[in-house]
Amino acid sequence: MDLARPLMDTLSDAHGVSVYLSKVLGRSSLLLLDWVGTAFRTDLYVMVGRQYPGPAGASGVIMAAFGNSTESELEALLAQVRWYRKPSVPEFVARVKKAKQSGFAVDRGTMFQGVTQVSVPVLSPSWELLLILTAAGHSHDLGDDALGPLSRAMQSAAGRLSESVRLLRLG
Repeated sequence: MDLARPLMDTLSDAHGVSVYLSKVLGRSSLLLLDWVGTAFRTDLYVMVGRQYPGPAGASGVIMAAFGNSTESELEALLAQVRWYRKPSVPEFVARVKKAKQSGFAVDRGTMFQGVTQVSVPVLSPSWELLLILTAAGHSHDLGDDALGPLSRAMQSAAGRLSESVRLLRLG
């Protein structure tokens, strides 16, 4: 966390968001490693060490885009997760393709009402998805003009974490 926390604090302070770092556990879940900021907490039970199902929200799109699940596996996983407004399978697959091309995913209030999430992957040197960095804030504070700078800053932070991954203990 000594490497990640300063990057997360900088993102949170500069963009007025809460930032979450999660470890990818297989194809279908995340383990929350740390979070900073007071912009938004997605629920009252956000705590370090809690496991969350995927694919859900922007982080779920990143899991799908940079993981190795088939479309039928994604459909089965998607059926198990609760969203405020769950996308259809074709819509989810379209989000996955867009995230794979752009390197980030945005969820505008479909996972949690009134909450916009932006997620980016942290990849190993062999391009394995290890971690997901997610920013969350109130949708009215994260319009189109804010998403570009936020997503670029998050990709930069994820790149720095990726470069340092050999120093991270993710066991």
